[in-house]
Amino acid sequence: MVTISRAPTAQLQARPTQRQARPPRQANRPPAPNRSVPDDNAFEESIARCNDPNASEEERCQKALATLPTEVDAKNCTRMWIPAARLTAERNIDELCVSLKADYQPEIWRKYLHQGCVRDFVRIPHQGIGFVCTSEEALRCLGGVTLKVCDTLVTIRKYSLFDKLYYVDLQRLPFNVSDRDIYNWFVSRGARPVLITATHDHGMLKSRARTVYFNSVACPQGLFEPNGEPLREVFFDPADKPCFVQHRMFKYNRVRPPSLRPSPRRPSDVSDASMRTDDASASPLADGTLVSSSAPVGRVSLTPSGPRVPSSGSTAPDSSTDSMLVDHSSGSAPLEPTSGPSPSDKSRGYATVPVSSKPMRQAFTGTRSSRSRAPTVIPGTIPADAPDWKVVQHSQYGILNRTGAKFIEPGTAVPCELSQDDTDPLALSYSTPITPNYYEVLFADGYDLSLPPDVDISIAESEDDGEIYGFAADSPLHPTVELRSLKAVRRMPMKAEQVTVAELDRIISEFVEKNLQAYTSHEDVLATIHAQPAYLRQLFKIPLPRLQKIVMDHAVYRTVCAEPLSENEPVDIVSRLRARYGDQLPSSDVLLKKLFPSDDDRNTACHCALSDLFLMVFAPGIYVDPLKVKALLPQHLAPKRIRHAPFLLWSDLILTCIAHTDVAQQFLRHDGTPTDVVTALNYLAHTNPSPTVETAPSTLVRPQL
Repeated sequence: MVTISRAPTAQLQARPTQRQARPPRQANRPPAPNRSVPDDNAFEESIARCNDPNASEEERCQKALATLPTEVDAKNCTRMWIPAARLTAERNIDELCVSLKADYQPEIWRKYLHQGCVRDFVRIPHQGIGFVCTSEEALRCLGGVTLKVCDTLVTIRKYSLFDKLYYVDLQRLPFNVSDRDIYNWFVSRGARPVLITATHDHGMLKSRARTVYFNSVACPQGLFEPNGEPLREVFFDPADKPCFVQHRMFKYNRVRPPSLRPSPRRPSDVSDASMRTDDASASPLADGTLVSSSAPVGRVSLTPSGPRVPSSGSTAPDSSTDSMLVDHSSGSAPLEPTSGPSPSDKSRGYATVPVSSKPMRQAFTGTRSSRSRAPTVIPGTIPADAPDWKVVQHSQYGILNRTGAKFIEPGTAVPCELSQDDTDPLALSYSTPITPNYYEVLFADGYDLSLPPDVDISIAESEDDGEIYGFAADSPLHPTVELRSLKAVRRMPMKAEQVTVAELDRIISEFVEKNLQAYTSHEDVLATIHAQPAYLRQLFKIPLPRLQKIVMDHAVYRTVCAEPLSENEPVDIVSRLRARYGDQLPSSDVLLKKLFPSDDDRNTACHCALSDLFLMVFAPGIYVDPLKVKALLPQHLAPKRIRHAPFLLWSDLILTCIAHTDVAQQFLRHDGTPTDVVTALNYLAHTNPSPTVETAPSTLVRPQL
């Protein structure tokens, strides 16, 4: 089954276990600031001067402006900027100014503040704090200074004469395209570049992506297509893949690149409605029950206009324990999605129910006629370089009780580029050419109803757009080929060509007991999970002491992989640990105590590790997709993975953000979710990162290495 929820990513806040409607953006605005009122002396002196018949107009003007800073020639005034998106969304100008003049601010800031060199502060919600600097000396000295504003560290942006120049970022540049080719291409468009740089520059290490600057504050006309759309992709070589264009002005990036748009549906002289009878307008369930395909679906907007109220017209199809006996090989018709056709016009085997505050178990009532023949599956194999969505669906076949084709691509593919983050030495960030603004929360029962369902989301750019999904583009920042080889070796062998669901369950249980728990390297465990994530649902049914050992192994692995490398230090985790603790490494619990002497820090690391493993297995469709993860994050936060982990492991900050969403609520409300997992997810759901989440550290606790 599936529940659909359209949920905004605007505010990161702790949620109670019981699901509640997300408040509109307006409800989260800070209170109005207190208006400053001058003392009576200022009024008395100004009124007296105004009423003095011998006073000149200049004298009256001076008294009226007496409480304001001394006027400075506009030529000597320069606008400076403090980026603080979350801070300005949650605090008013009164609170910001009180904090900016506090005694704990750096001496250099207080010096120029008292001299009157910084003035005219303005709060721009969801962006930052602007102010005017009236001194060349202050302009040079204040750039890069870190201030503590309302318990949040912010940094004054360094001033540049060319800070406002328009630029575009070129992502996924083909390797055979030279920088001169880039220059000539833009010149031919009538948009001559004044500078082309590497988008990410770390000394001698420069990224392949390029940033192109133009001698204009506004977007040059040459960066628009003839139909008025902004330029979003460039084919430097018609035979090669396109290079995506990211504009400085964010609104232009809302236009999807043409190559990522779904193909238009072929027109027909006969409408779809006339091609089906009234009886065919409903989809049969396994027992013959009909579910109308025209029922409205609840949607909640992700955009700042606030959430929409979910419609109540759709009904939930029943699903009972007898549904385990549905024969998937019998060719039963898949359920059509009630929200309209997907890009492929195919259902992913899910039924739909509207958003509800009722517990999830209420959706599982009802009966379904049992079948005499147990369902059988043909597991088959997939190549080592299969896309992640296919790896996930392959492992779900025979594990999840759903109809439809074995492999259904979830929409239009969008590449996600991995890059180093200058502001975060503990993580790598994914960038995407488009941003999803809508998502649907989906869930599907497994045949083993003692475990929670599989949770996934479908995402789209806007309410009326087709479904999209992301994939991690190959990057030299992680060993793609080596990982594929390791995952191929650790994939569970399947000797039988056709098995029943019960037989498959028994085979997986034996594999987990005899193979997975016997691995001495935690990377072998991770390779097995990433190769067949849904198969490892059985991992959460093994004896608790064994599961705790795997969780502690994972906590140590995540911790060490996140830490920066010392000079000449090897990358692999075992060598790093042996360099610190000797060749005979202690057990994981002892290592954890060395890394985190504090009980609270150690528990936090374990909560993150357990939540991470659980989401890998029970929400793999989300976990492997940076674009889906992006849909669950605050607007300006990029998906961040642990820097030195060869496997995709999301940072503590990203796991915390996911725990605040209704994706985690699906697990928290389900009776089958293990108690320890509920505790871990609840802990993260009630952990609030820094208000400026975009600059918050990617780890919740730092070890003593």
